[in-house]
Amino acid sequence: MAIPPIKSVTFGVEVSDLDASAKWDEALLGTAPMSPDEGILEFRLAQGTHLMLSAGEPGRGTDVAQGD
Repeated sequence: MAIPPIKSVTFGVEVSDLDASAKWDEALLGTAPMSPDEGILEFRLAQGTHLMLSAGEPGRGTDVAQGD
């Protein structure tokens, strides 16, 4: 079975203070985040590579999803 090529990668990080984390990442990355859904912010790092911040309990872990 052939493994399909990876087209995109999103790194998800849960943070306790989404607004403060977004401001810090925006200053570091020099770009404003997108908001695909309530409680989620996403920064484009490069073509097909994103950093996703979500409100939650840091260090709890997160689910991984694969899509087309």
